[in-house]
Amino acid sequence: MVGTRCEGTVNNLPSVVKKLLRFGVGDVAMTASQTEPASRESLDYLSRFSNAVLHINENQDLETVLQRTLDTARSLADARYGVMVILDDTGHVEALLTSGLSPDEFQELLGTSGKEVVFGYLSSLTGPLRVEDLAGHIQSQILPDFRPPVPAQSFLATPIHHWGDVLGYIYLAQSKPDRQFMVGDEVMLESFAAQSALAMTNARDRQLQREARLHQDALMDQQPAGIWVFDAKTLNLMSINREARRIGGYQYHEGMTLDEVRGNRGLRYLDGRDVPTEERPVSRVVRKGEIIHAEELVLIRPDGSAFPGLFSAAPLYAPDGSMSQVILTVVDLRPREELQRLRAEFL
Repeated sequence: MVGTRCEGTVNNLPSVVKKLLRFGVGDVAMTASQTEPASRESLDYLSRFSNAVLHINENQDLETVLQRTLDTARSLADARYGVMVILDDTGHVEALLTSGLSPDEFQELLGTSGKEVVFGYLSSLTGPLRVEDLAGHIQSQILPDFRPPVPAQSFLATPIHHWGDVLGYIYLAQSKPDRQFMVGDEVMLESFAAQSALAMTNARDRQLQREARLHQDALMDQQPAGIWVFDAKTLNLMSINREARRIGGYQYHEGMTLDEVRGNRGLRYLDGRDVPTEERPVSRVVRKGEIIHAEELVLIRPDGSAFPGLFSAAPLYAPDGSMSQVILTVVDLRPREELQRLRAEFL
C-alpha cells in the first residue's frame, strides 16, 4: 500500500543503525578486534540496509512493496528462504508471500504436517523469536513429531505491528547448521516489519478513501441538481456530478481552476445585466463567507444558448475553522419554464 515514504521509520533510522552497530551487523560483530575487511563488510551492510529502508516504499503497489521488503530482509540476513503472512481484519490469513522458495518447495510448505498447530504457535508471538534449531524448538514446545518440509535450521520471526494490532508476520529460515541469525538480523527484521505495517496501513487507508469517494460520487450523481465542489484555497475543482456536466455542456475534470470551469460562459441577472466576476456565487462565498440560497440567474453557454437556473453556494470549514471547500449547486429551471409555457398554451 506505497508512494508515501515511511517518515517515522526513516526518522528512526539512526537509532536502528546504532542498534545494528551495538549488537552486530548481519553475522559480523562490531568489536575493537574487528579486522578492516570485516569493517568494510559491516559498512556495506549498513549502506544496503539504510538504502533499502529509504526506498522500499517508493512503489504504490502493496504486493510489490511487501515482496520487496521480504526479498531485501532475506538478502540482508543471508537467509535460505523467507515467508510473510498477511492477516485480514478478522485475523485470518489474507495473503502469503515467499522468497527463496521454488514452486515445489512452496507446495511442500503448504502441506506441512500439523501446520495449523505450528502456525497457531508462531502467530501468537508478541515479539521477535530467534532460535538456533527450528525443529527442536517446535518439538519441545508444541509438536514432538514436527519435521520442517523445507530444510530449516536457524529461525527468525517477528510480528508486523501497528498501534497494537498484529497485521501479519515475517519468518526467515537458514538451512545450514553453521549459519545462525544474529541480534543484528533481529533488529533489521523488526525495522522491515515496521515498513510492512506502514505499507499495509497506507494501502488500506487508500482503499477506504477510494470506496468513500465512489460512494460519494454515486450519491452526487443521483442528485437532481448540478454540484461543483471547489478547494477554497486553490479554487481548483475537486468533484463534480453528472448533472453539473450536463448543465455546463462541457467535459469538466478534477483539478480545473475556477476560471477554466467558468470558461467563456456568461452569467446574467434576470433583467439581462451581466453578473460581475466578483459577484458570482463562488467568488462571494470565498470573499465574504456568504451563504447563497436559490438565486435565479441565467447561464450563457459558449454557443449562446441561455440556461436559467437556481444557484446556491456555501462554504465548508475544516476543524481548525479555516474554509476548506466551496460547494456550488445549480437547479435546471428549464423544465419549470416548459411547464409554464404548456400551461399558458392550454389556457
